[in-house]
Amino acid sequence: MALYKADVWLGSNSGRQTVSVSASTIAGAKEQIRTIYQVSDTAIWNLHEAPRERAGGGVSDDDGDASFWGGAALVGLMIVAWVVASFTPQVFGAGGGITTWWLLCRLQGKSFDDLLLPPNRRALLITMALTTAAGVAASLAGRQVQLDHFREALPAAQQGRPSAREDRPQVPQGPRTKAAAKED
Repeated sequence: MALYKADVWLGSNSGRQTVSVSASTIAGAKEQIRTIYQVSDTAIWNLHEAPRERAGGGVSDDDGDASFWGGAALVGLMIVAWVVASFTPQVFGAGGGITTWWLLCRLQGKSFDDLLLPPNRRALLITMALTTAAGVAASLAGRQVQLDHFREALPAAQQGRPSAREDRPQVPQGPRTKAAAKED
């Protein structure tokens, strides 16, 4: 059963008091307040279900079950982790580019989209060049992180497995010349 609280006018001697009752529905709570305190419907204000208190003193709105949003957040974090592990260079590159764009806009005292306006074309070209360079650098760093930490998440083609060409035996290409022998 839920706990309901309400403000009730109990007369001029007691004044307005906050009372609580346990009931299955809000209508049942209102009926209990009318019966227990012998008041009319007009004397009951702000009737609402009170949040449950936990043993540690906190407040809980659920019945102790895992909430939908907690599960959704966990699934979301797992998807983000998979994307970062699988596409680290792309994530780092995009993040580095966006961060650089934002930082350069802030340093120039402009909003995020002010550089797209016609009077700012020169600043736009400089910002795009720096953003691209930062994105490429971050992408290279992301590739190194991916190789160092997420090797299991890489597709087989990216793990350095030999391609079909490397599996074939090497066939001699004919007689070696004296110039080729000197290069070795």
